[in-house]
Amino acid sequence: MELILVRHGEAGTADLKRFPNDALRPLTDKGRKQFKRAALGLAALDLSEARIFASPALRARATAEILAKACGQDPAAIILLRELAMETDPVKSLPGLNLALTVARGKKSTPEHPIVLVGHEPWLGEFASLLIFGKRGGGLKLAKGGACKLEADRLTPGRGRLLWWMGPDQLRTLA
Repeated sequence: MELILVRHGEAGTADLKRFPNDALRPLTDKGRKQFKRAALGLAALDLSEARIFASPALRARATAEILAKACGQDPAAIILLRELAMETDPVKSLPGLNLALTVARGKKSTPEHPIVLVGHEPWLGEFASLLIFGKRGGGLKLAKGGACKLEADRLTPGRGRLLWWMGPDQLRTLA
């Protein structure tokens, strides 16, 4: 399967006074604008048939919606997964993610259609490290609005292969 990991756009600094629940922190206007251009670059990679999953956090959902629109998809088709939440352990997320991906394939996707996971750091970097190196802590970190593409038969530690890794500036050049 093709697996694309996308970090949410710029959401500004966490502020407990403004956002006592960090999951409700939105994208900034700048983050929204910048990710719209990065999403057009991702759309140029033919994600029209991709299945998009997102963390339930507001900024990840908003990023996924921008991406879905850029790819010509209905944002209502995005699947929210608590396995992609910031506080979730990537190792403990594997069974739930594998199940969700299996169910999604039965509904829409085939193995040829990419799977997109929109979430947060450090989760995304640790998850990529887990798939590529077989363990967390490989020093990988996606920039806000950045993405990477992995290939794997199944979400199994050490069985993934990194195909590319791009920051938002590189993605914008693809548009």
